[in-house]
Amino acid sequence: MSQGKGGFKPRPFSLLGVWAAGLLMVIWGCKPSPRDPVVVRNRENKARIAAPQPPSIEGRQPASTPRKLDEILALPDSDFDLSEAVLELGKEINPASNTEDALASLDRLAAAAKDELPLSPDTIDYIDALYNAVLDRKSAEAFREDRPEDYDLAFTLSKRRGTCLSVGILTLSVARRIGAPLHGAQAPGHFLLRSTPFPDGKVIYFDVTRPMPDKWRELDDDFFRRGYKFDEKTRKSAGYLTPLNDKQVLALYLASRAGFFSKRGQYDLALKDAQRAQALDPNNPIAALNAGFSLESLSRWKEAEQQYRRVLQLDPHSVRVMSNLAYLKVRDPESDGFDPREAERIVGQALKLDPSRAYLHATLAEVKAARQDWRAATRSMQEAMRLDKKNAAYRDRFMAFRTHLRDEE
Repeated sequence: MSQGKGGFKPRPFSLLGVWAAGLLMVIWGCKPSPRDPVVVRNRENKARIAAPQPPSIEGRQPASTPRKLDEILALPDSDFDLSEAVLELGKEINPASNTEDALASLDRLAAAAKDELPLSPDTIDYIDALYNAVLDRKSAEAFREDRPEDYDLAFTLSKRRGTCLSVGILTLSVARRIGAPLHGAQAPGHFLLRSTPFPDGKVIYFDVTRPMPDKWRELDDDFFRRGYKFDEKTRKSAGYLTPLNDKQVLALYLASRAGFFSKRGQYDLALKDAQRAQALDPNNPIAALNAGFSLESLSRWKEAEQQYRRVLQLDPHSVRVMSNLAYLKVRDPESDGFDPREAERIVGQALKLDPSRAYLHATLAEVKAARQDWRAATRSMQEAMRLDKKNAAYRDRFMAFRTHLRDEE
């Protein structure tokens, strides 16, 4: 992911190369990324622990007066239509998109899904009807770099393809129209639909990336906990697999799109989306992280640091945010926040938590370089190269450090 340009004098360099495999800018994928994105939730936010019964959204008539985004967001949760909000936001990327036509298409999909239901449907019946009517018995695409159309629900609706987030939101929007007992939920870097609990407390998941219509009962908490390798403590602190209301899902959409805009170097747009996501969900760490990176890229160092520290309040063990913050502390030697000693403490703490991350060793190398300790910088970057052999940027920085070391000798 593009990280912009920056550096500390007298060694200007491109962050794109050094941090492409490391510093976190979260864009939602459809399977775990090697970057293990940080998606955390405030453990005290009760809305994520015991969500209400999902609202049932009545389809709007195409002839009704289109609402502006502010009007949509002001609606109470019981009347809020996630699809309407996402469609309006999609116009910011594709102005030609027609919200009313798309809403009418969603209503037709919902009617088709309803036709699939028996008289007294259970959760599996709802999931199977959605899988057939919305996905046409095909799974969403596997993880890859995001495209503009992944944030245009009208495109996803017309082509019936996209990522776990775009197809997941489409499916959830239809689910609302047929009264399906489903919520949005998340695993690391992945968006899911989660059932309301059965009488025995069990829940199941509708994963739009899995073509498994006959095995939905296997997709439970234990399945995803094992697959993504996190324990119960992490699940609670990070909010994994807990139900989200639809405005929180919209916050995830905006936080993800902020990362997309950052990748394109559109930092003003990225910051706007991140801030809108924070307004909807103040405890969304992806939004805080992407706000921080956007602010950093706009040379607003103090504000960026505040956002990074906000993420660490939500997830004190986020080694990626520690990496971002450590680099920020050595990025500009003329800024008030320049503090190599504090940067070394922060990245050292991260390395104690997870010494296997190449980007942490690369960050430590840059911190050592900021202190002009070229020998230590060379050693740390060499370790980063060992852990990530395909990263050409690490080798370039390693050679630069060796040049400084030879000049000293």
